[in-house]
Amino acid sequence: MKVRIAITLDEDLVEHFKAEAAKPGALPYQTQINQTLRRAISGEQLRPDQAEAIKAALLKDTDFLRAVAQRIEAQ
Repeated sequence: MKVRIAITLDEDLVEHFKAEAAKPGALPYQTQINQTLRRAISGEQLRPDQAEAIKAALLKDTDFLRAVAQRIEAQ
């Protein structure tokens, strides 16, 4: 069962999935985001372009970087 939610994502991630969805025969972008999240929690390997998009978004996310720095300091 799918649940409708409101979520805030980085613009570049949304644009990436929308561009993928615009390709012939592609799934809708929401479906692609859902599939990517499902693979991430199951430990399934992402495609290189998907991994690069996620990496780029995380490197721009100051909250994420701050949390990583705090974990490193705690070790």
